[in-house]
Amino acid sequence: IPTRSVRNLAGDTTAPRLTGLWVEGSTMWLVYNELLDPDSVPFPGAFDVGAVAADGSTSRDVNVNAVAVTGRRVVLTLASAVAEDETVTLLHYTAICDPPGDGCVPVSIQDYAGNAVAWFYNELATHGTPPSDSAPSGPSGGGGPGGGPGGLPDTGPPDFGGATVAPLSLAAGRPMERVVLPEATGGDGALSYALSSVPAGLAGLDFDPATRTLSGTPDRAGEYEFAYTAHDADANTSEADAAVLSFAVQVVPDLDPVEEAVRRTLGRTLAAVGTRTLASALGNIGARLADGVPGSGLTLAGQPVGPGTLATREGPREGPCAPRADARFRGAPDCAAEARSVGPDELLGSSAFALALSEADGAPQRPLWAVWGRGDLGAFEGRPEPGARHEGELRTAWLGVDARSGPWVAGLAVSRGESEAEYRFDLGGGVAGSGRLETVLTAVHPYGRWTFANGLELRGVLGAGSGEARHLPADGEAETSGLDMRMASLGLRRPLRPLGGTALAARAEASAVRMETGAGPGPVSNVTADAWRLRAGLEASRRIVLDGGSAALEPFLEVAMRRDGGDGVTGSGVEVAGGVRYAAPGVSVEARGRWLAAHSAAGTRERGASVTARFGPGANGPGLSLSLSPRWGAETGGAEALWQDGLPAHSGAASGAALDARVAYGTLSSRGLVTTFAETSLADGGSRRLRTGMRLDARRADLGLEISGERREDGAAEPVHVLGLDLGYRF
Repeated sequence: IPTRSVRNLAGDTTAPRLTGLWVEGSTMWLVYNELLDPDSVPFPGAFDVGAVAADGSTSRDVNVNAVAVTGRRVVLTLASAVAEDETVTLLHYTAICDPPGDGCVPVSIQDYAGNAVAWFYNELATHGTPPSDSAPSGPSGGGGPGGGPGGLPDTGPPDFGGATVAPLSLAAGRPMERVVLPEATGGDGALSYALSSVPAGLAGLDFDPATRTLSGTPDRAGEYEFAYTAHDADANTSEADAAVLSFAVQVVPDLDPVEEAVRRTLGRTLAAVGTRTLASALGNIGARLADGVPGSGLTLAGQPVGPGTLATREGPREGPCAPRADARFRGAPDCAAEARSVGPDELLGSSAFALALSEADGAPQRPLWAVWGRGDLGAFEGRPEPGARHEGELRTAWLGVDARSGPWVAGLAVSRGESEAEYRFDLGGGVAGSGRLETVLTAVHPYGRWTFANGLELRGVLGAGSGEARHLPADGEAETSGLDMRMASLGLRRPLRPLGGTALAARAEASAVRMETGAGPGPVSNVTADAWRLRAGLEASRRIVLDGGSAALEPFLEVAMRRDGGDGVTGSGVEVAGGVRYAAPGVSVEARGRWLAAHSAAGTRERGASVTARFGPGANGPGLSLSLSPRWGAETGGAEALWQDGLPAHSGAASGAALDARVAYGTLSSRGLVTTFAETSLADGGSRRLRTGMRLDARRADLGLEISGERREDGAAEPVHVLGLDLGYRF
């Protein structure tokens, strides 16, 4: 006998595994993944064969007349042939208990080590003959044609199934965490594993094929493509007879502690930009999903433009405008527009338009299609770890189109956002730095709402966009990388049965956003930042009519549970928002507050409060007008972003306190309405503004002329003085 390799079966405890089932005419083959003991021949009664006609109209049992075991196959001789269009199944028993009570006789097929195959039920057969093999009759093998070590035939490659290996990002010179690569199955005999890479060298890492473990310390930076291969024990060593998994490995140059802190800070800052991007989408699109969306209108820098609108510096006044008694104003509403200087940030952050197209053919004048636009300016701030801080703002312009009919609303919006965020950290031990992250992002947002018959609302917003991220370290050169964004939000709202005159509603929402930079130089390369939030809550409001209907008081309260996750704030919390509104002739007061009552993340605080009081009747008209608006903490309207029924308000800073005050007196003259005014704003950090001037609203034309002087102070910076001459035209 020529020299042959011999397989040692000692310690083999693995049962043979069925790799295929074939049938042709009156012969059926069961093929296993290893050699079988030819003496372990079961009774024909250990197999049940079923055949179902192609149209499913008939089914029949097919008896087994004989069983033979040879090599890796079990060959069944059927009592009758099966047709090619019949569906054939096989059941195999591993024991027969006949008659009952006399004990069971094992009939299992076994390998040479005595491991029995498992029973199976309704295994589907493939029509045709199995691939040819020249399996020997004994465990030592004969090395016949096509046989490999031990004489194993080639009946198919191993397989990793659906397993994958995620891309790895490593730092040169730093030990990696051990990774165990997936195990393959199938093939012929024992499997062996190998790992290679392009460029060659596995980046200096180590691979143990016995444990399938990748470990070690990468010693050279670069982009690598790893190929992980599993071969079986037959003679076919080509890649066609192997299982192959490919995965990417990126090795970046070793970062010193400062560079590592910069990269970590950039990720958290990018997460804050993503959170603000998500809030902007929910706030601006959420207004379009409400039933109370206005028809057509234009707002510039917070001032509604058009007839019948009352605007002040604080925003639109509620309620209709009363016609003036003075006939010289041609019955114009007592709400003449205010002319004043407007900065680009305010123009973007507080401007919007909507153009509604009425239904045709005499249908009711209800908007069906609408084109809308909106500017949004929002600030964000974070302290992700002791000694680290980031703060910035995001400016976004929106343009969208939507349609509504009965219970549904559907639309598409395009946004263009630009953000600037400053960061700085001092973590001790000389680990300190600062810089700025700038992003530009263009995105598309489909959105929709469906209201069911029971009043339940389903609202959803999606978003996808791309742009650019630019990192400007304080002591280095600018770095630029691509930027991608994905977001989604889904919400439910259900009005509840009123309780004693109190309107109730329950709502829940889930939102998530991912910001991801592409390959590039420095720490801004390949940064991924995720943020998500789950929220569920209850809202309640009650309108109380006073003074025979001439005044009204409306307290409101919202309580929500929330769960934050991702690369920003993580944990669970409870937030409470509420306040009261009072309206009477000539007086309007609203007090609103929001408070994060509890949160599992230590040091997480959110709170805000605002009070706005307006006094008439001379607001923006003849007579005296006063306005006082103190504000504390974070903006107070964030709890209901997806559910608000009006266009979102201008987004302010994330924290601190501020006070806005204004006094004006209007006098009618032969040339029009002359208003002398003074206003001031005070905020934390020494920021203050004082502005005074005079405005003329011409009587015979929609023109306004204003002369004003302004002084701005911001902390220790030098004061800025502005002298303004403004001309406005209302249309």
